[in-house]
Amino acid sequence: MPIHPLFFAETMARRFRSGTRRQRGKGGLVAAVAAASLSFVSASAHATFYVVDGYEPDGFVIDGQCSFREAVWAANNQSAWDSCPAGESGMNQIQVADGQNITLSNTDPIYINSSLDIYSTPGSSVIWGTNDGNSYAQPAAFVVQPGGWLQVDGLRFSDFTSTVFEVDGGWVAGEYLRGHLKLNSAEVAYNRGPEVIHQTVGILNNNGLVTIWNSTMHDNTEAIKGGAILNNGGGVWVGDSSFYNNVADQYGGAIHNIGTGAMVGLSNVTVSGNAATGEGLRGGGIYAGSGTVTEIVWSTITNNSAANGAGIWLESGATVLMKASIVSGNANLGHDCAGSAFTSWGYNILTDCPNATTTTGDQTGVGALLSPLMFPAWDQGALPPWHSPESGSPAIAAVPDGAVDCNQFSYIPNGPVDCTTFNYYDQIGNYRIINGASDIGSIQHQ
Repeated sequence: MPIHPLFFAETMARRFRSGTRRQRGKGGLVAAVAAASLSFVSASAHATFYVVDGYEPDGFVIDGQCSFREAVWAANNQSAWDSCPAGESGMNQIQVADGQNITLSNTDPIYINSSLDIYSTPGSSVIWGTNDGNSYAQPAAFVVQPGGWLQVDGLRFSDFTSTVFEVDGGWVAGEYLRGHLKLNSAEVAYNRGPEVIHQTVGILNNNGLVTIWNSTMHDNTEAIKGGAILNNGGGVWVGDSSFYNNVADQYGGAIHNIGTGAMVGLSNVTVSGNAATGEGLRGGGIYAGSGTVTEIVWSTITNNSAANGAGIWLESGATVLMKASIVSGNANLGHDCAGSAFTSWGYNILTDCPNATTTTGDQTGVGALLSPLMFPAWDQGALPPWHSPESGSPAIAAVPDGAVDCNQFSYIPNGPVDCTTFNYYDQIGNYRIINGASDIGSIQHQ
């Protein structure tokens, strides 16, 4: 299978496959993310910074402690600062103690041009923005520069009045390099514009590479395009994750994919409750722009809203490749899917998608014909949140074993996914194949 052009030699040189995989079972995830979710991380030596300052009004103060900004500076420059050790040439780590919260009151962007892993136990620590109405200086709170590498494990980013992450590609010393961002068991939530300055709120990917694994992006609002992600010419791979309650005033409530050659791959993903709120605007869940490719498999897109294409909107020239997924139950005046035509790859439930050419295993219906048996109430206790099919749903046992081939896709296999176990587990770790068949969508009925 050829590697997509977005994945240059610089990416593949740093990537390794670990023999350790997440242990999963019927009850969901039973082990924390491990080496499989670190598949893009260099194995070389590193320096570890233990952040002790939780509040940083000035950012750089000689006080015998290692603040968050000081730790990033030491990693970038491979030079000691205050009590922070000098960073090294490999992957450096910033450890945030369990339960410790960091408030970044200084609104200057934090630039990443080294290889950096910021980590804490999932769900225990938060990096806060100011939430005082003062926008972070452009371009974003965190900027991963060309050739830079930022991995975030277990942390939540909230209350930023700006774009949280920007990832850039560009020429460095005659070589085109891409910045890399990886979110692993992370949360990006409750951030907001203002829209006059910031096109998106969660992640702005300008020709970089982004991987999101076992994470949530929710309640990010006041964006212009892409409440959670604006992918501009780069590559975004998402697995085992949820996007919900994100809002854009124009296009792409959750994801806006634009720029010739831009690619988004979704596997085991829930997109629900997102909105493009402007009158006559498009793509409540996903907006696919001209010249882009969006690959969707084992995913559920429901309960999103927009005047046109409440689930997915396709510009002319956009390519959407979809298999074993649900696009149904989106609130709209202009269909679950709308815009340019696309060809289903089979075994999808497309309730109101008149622009789709269907094939083997597809189920279609108009309005709410399929919805009543498909979506119970939102499971508020799950993390990430998800929708499970009810008993009697047409999604149940609708995909024969072997009908979905990971290698049929051009982009999804290049993320941290093991194609040998690709069809075995759903978004929350439930085993998929029961009596020789699996359910359509991100969650397997139990």
